[in-house]
Amino acid sequence: MLDKLVKSARGEHIMFLGDDTIPQPGFIQAALNAMAKLPGGWGVVGLNSQKSRHAAHFLADKRILDLLPDREFFNTAYKHCWCDTN
Repeated sequence: MLDKLVKSARGEHIMFLGDDTIPQPGFIQAALNAMAKLPGGWGVVGLNSQKSRHAAHFLADKRILDLLPDREFFNTAYKHCWCDTN
């Protein structure tokens, strides 16, 4: 489902936020500001919205898809290494 959503997105960025995310005012702008500092002004920015620092999220420019296997952010071969996995 996530792959279908990414492919149908019309904007130039994709932001992944988990269901436990509690964004604060300025959250998206801070992510865009961080991305602007990357070489060429685009790439992937890791985000964290909780004080615990255990919830990883990201903002990515869709141009990064050209560098990923099968042009997928969420390839089923990826091993999930955060929060839900022991």
